[in-house]
Amino acid sequence: TPRRSTGYRDWKMAEAYMRSLDAESKDTSVHGPTLANCVERYLDSRKAEMGRKAHNQYRLVLDWLKDWCHQRGCFHIEQLTVDLCEDFRVYGFPKKMAGTSRATYDAKLLRFLKDAERREWVKVSLASKLKPIVAHYEEKQPFSDTEVNLIFEEAAKLGGGTSGYATNATTFSLLLRFMLETGLRVSDAVRYDPQRTQKGKKMWIYSYTPRKTRRNHKPTPAVAYL
Repeated sequence: TPRRSTGYRDWKMAEAYMRSLDAESKDTSVHGPTLANCVERYLDSRKAEMGRKAHNQYRLVLDWLKDWCHQRGCFHIEQLTVDLCEDFRVYGFPKKMAGTSRATYDAKLLRFLKDAERREWVKVSLASKLKPIVAHYEEKQPFSDTEVNLIFEEAAKLGGGTSGYATNATTFSLLLRFMLETGLRVSDAVRYDPQRTQKGKKMWIYSYTPRKTRRNHKPTPAVAYL
């Protein structure tokens, strides 16, 4: 067999990689599927139902899990234990990762473990034995009337830009006021179509389909009152 690089500079990582190759060569009927194989099959099965960003996040956290387990001699998915998974959640994520990001990646890890149980890759219900990481979000306060006025004052000073709204302060200010009055997101406000606005008894009614929706949810029409 010709020699080839492992792709790792760290000696322990290289050794773990070589042991993982040895594990793949063993009879799966005895040891079960490898963790690396299950990760790839899971990612392939979910690719069609999620966006590229979400899919990349799944791959990132599962690659962390795979490397973590390989360094500790765990190459087959049936070798996963509650204790190993718990330690990974505590020590395997980047140390400086924000709590909200940690909760996001943890939810994807638990989703993988649930699917592993459904597909009978593991015999123990690992996901049900792990407590989800709960993120603590900072409560945001709305802008005061004074702050809103300052925002409009600065928006009116835009000029000299080379593209987009920076070239037209009046249009940008109008967009901000439209968003303030209707509560529309910026992605919906820039797509505003006056022809879809109908006159009601007391106000104008604008029907639209929000652009930002869950990928696997059917878009639901919304209404804004002008």
